[in-house]
Amino acid sequence: MNSLIGKIRRALKIEKPIVDESNLHLIEAFPAQVREDVITVLSGLPFDPHSYQRNCYSVKVSGEQLIIPYRVYHEIPKIRSAQLTASQNELLQCILTRHSDGLVRQQSLERIIRSKRPWVPAYVVQLAGEYVVEILSVIEQNLNSLDDKIYSEFLTENREFFSATAQRIDSYWDCYYREMQREGYPGFRVLRYFRDVADKDK
Repeated sequence: MNSLIGKIRRALKIEKPIVDESNLHLIEAFPAQVREDVITVLSGLPFDPHSYQRNCYSVKVSGEQLIIPYRVYHEIPKIRSAQLTASQNELLQCILTRHSDGLVRQQSLERIIRSKRPWVPAYVVQLAGEYVVEILSVIEQNLNSLDDKIYSEFLTENREFFSATAQRIDSYWDCYYREMQREGYPGFRVLRYFRDVADKDK
């Protein structure tokens, strides 16, 4: 992956240096088939002041490895998105589901949650394993709108990632939300849906 970024960095310098260096790693967060659109999206992102200390998670989508940051730190007012197409804006919203601001993550999730793109579960499932109960509620409220097939394919291709997500859901409930009955906690209802669709491929 580092060699890929190096090649893209050199190509951008030759053609048009439109992507800030702090954002180049985000190319790895999406499949190669949408790389041109991703570069267009990245050209509208400002400098990320904490890019150097990023931590990432790795998943596969249709056999292709994606490396996605746990957090990004862009100043939202500085993002240039007016000229993006609908599909490019969806890529931007996926990136912003990783934002350090929980409200930004929630709003971006609301904009992509019903998408049929095969890489979107890589962002939605990660959010299910985080601690913000309002975000879990957004996922739960949209379960009937999710595409069972793409979630089933993603979860079966990423069993270790799914297992770690399930453990985090349980841990965050135990740590922060024990006053809420397990059956009333949205994280467990989301987890039940994920397990049900993953079991369909067995």
